[in-house]
Amino acid sequence: KVVDADDWVGPESLEQVMAVLRGEVDKDEPLDMLVTNYVYDKVGKRNKHVVNFRHAMEPGRRLTWDDLGHFGLTEYILMHALIYRTAVVRESKMQLPEHTFYVDFIYAYQPFPWVKSLQYVDTPFYHYFIGRDGQSVQTDVMIRRVDQLRLVNQCMVRATPERGTVPDGLYRYMIHFLAIESSVASVFMILSREPENYEKKKAMWADIEAYSPTIYKDVRKKAMSRALNLHGSLGRFVIRKGYFVAEHVVG
Repeated sequence: KVVDADDWVGPESLEQVMAVLRGEVDKDEPLDMLVTNYVYDKVGKRNKHVVNFRHAMEPGRRLTWDDLGHFGLTEYILMHALIYRTAVVRESKMQLPEHTFYVDFIYAYQPFPWVKSLQYVDTPFYHYFIGRDGQSVQTDVMIRRVDQLRLVNQCMVRATPERGTVPDGLYRYMIHFLAIESSVASVFMILSREPENYEKKKAMWADIEAYSPTIYKDVRKKAMSRALNLHGSLGRFVIRKGYFVAEHVVG
């Protein structure tokens, strides 16, 4: 089944997902969110990178946030991996900024406090093709759009609940994901090699601290956040080299 001009879902995975969704139709309290695996299909790369959540979620049963385990560095629930119950999105009152790329980060983040039940289907449902010229996730394109990454970061920070106001498992996961997006934005500001963007990176982290010292502290203590805030030109050099290694390995 074609999702757009390039991305697609496999027919076998589609049947597995639809079987779960059909089973929820007549329930008094249907699932709030369904999670699947997804595949990074990079142009010219023989081995495809499959993102799965086997270490963090037990497949085939209804879960709560506190049932979740540890998410690895490259394991996060993007738009390609989730299906919301429509009411959850409406209740979250999510409004995506217009004329902005990368809002899929917000879509896969802001409604989470309204998700009370979820289920994981261990199947590579969505194949996401990357590496196409001019694509929004191309390195040079993302560098040009660092202001949009920063805007998305601001929206995500303001959608983050304070610790103790939501289940611990939910808070831990949202801090994990916020740290990832903050690191992504930081990387491309550093890759730009523009002093103006280095200052924007500092301002972005200062904005998080000003909004909530607790959220800032919890995000900054993540290993990826510490690595992305190495000081000086040597730190930026290490970050650039690390990015290109990761791009080669993961895509």
